[in-house]
Amino acid sequence: MKIKVLQIVDNISKDSGVSSVLMNYYRELDKKLFQFDFLVSRKDTSDKTYYQEIKSLGGKIYTTHSPLSPKEVLKGTEEIRDVLRVHAKEYDVFHIHTPSMSSFVVGEIKKQTLAPIVIHSHSSMSSTNRIKAFLNSILTRKCAEYASAYVACSEEAAIFLFGEKKIKEKGIFYLNNAIYPEIYLFDEFKREEIRNNLQIENSRTLIHVSNFSLIKNVQFLFDIAVMLTKKDNRKYTLLLVGDGPEREKLERKFKEELPEFKVIFVGKTNRVADYLNAADIFLLPSLKEGLPVSVVEAEACGLKCILNDTITKSVDLGLVSYLTLNSEIWTEKIKSINWSIKDRKSASKGFANTLFNIKKSVAQLQHFYADISKSSMD
Repeated sequence: MKIKVLQIVDNISKDSGVSSVLMNYYRELDKKLFQFDFLVSRKDTSDKTYYQEIKSLGGKIYTTHSPLSPKEVLKGTEEIRDVLRVHAKEYDVFHIHTPSMSSFVVGEIKKQTLAPIVIHSHSSMSSTNRIKAFLNSILTRKCAEYASAYVACSEEAAIFLFGEKKIKEKGIFYLNNAIYPEIYLFDEFKREEIRNNLQIENSRTLIHVSNFSLIKNVQFLFDIAVMLTKKDNRKYTLLLVGDGPEREKLERKFKEELPEFKVIFVGKTNRVADYLNAADIFLLPSLKEGLPVSVVEAEACGLKCILNDTITKSVDLGLVSYLTLNSEIWTEKIKSINWSIKDRKSASKGFANTLFNIKKSVAQLQHFYADISKSSMD
């Protein structure tokens, strides 16, 4: 008999790190033994989402209005309850990936079934917006009590949502933000091709990949560029991959205040691996992270990475340097990194043997679901 899991998430956008990691696991799942269905609090079935892929893999999708939107809270809440009243008894496990949704779904789940409720912490920070952070703190304050089991991508993310005391009492399952290594395997020929196309053949190339939100602290990258201009005679290029609210401000700053520094705003792309191949050093000055998939991808491509020292250490596979947010310190580290093509090839090839390889990590998740569904029946 299949173990049926209802994945509860606010969106299934292709731009969402949470959704992308969840889809990696869904693709590799043993579908003879497990079934994933989705409860999504956003009525979006466009090509920008995983809607069609989920359907093609045999998953059901229940879409509702969002209870997290002030305009939709009443309608969204009622629609969620309607779905759960009809379908909750069909599932062996409920896995909540958006903790702020827990208060809208847990009550009805418990009315309908005794199946375990898993709450998953994907982040170690709520929001840089004080109002949103306050609302999220209210909506997530009982997560530790609601959950039958805790899951997190890192220790920092676990402590942030559940607290050390509850984790010691109940235990926790850590699930890596795993990827497909073959997509990011370092390719020397691809590197030369992309560098030629970008006209950066003779440039030390730095790269940053993100959604350009305030939490990503992208303005710090400008400070590094200023310092490199002063401290190093070598030619540098900065590749900025992605898009978001902070991009325009950063773009304007480079244009007006540092026009001599070569910066390429790539924007959103499905060719992230190509740009990682072209780069020499990955930079992530985020204020907080759960477990950044962008770093996992960079390491899969054999890149040396420099991260803010507040970011989880569990993402380090031997290629990461953690530094305090000081542009002079980061500049000196960038200048000191010498990483041969041979070393990079070796590191990239070795990534496939880690538990950040989705094909290895999926077995852990399947064991977890099997164990927790069995324990709820004992």
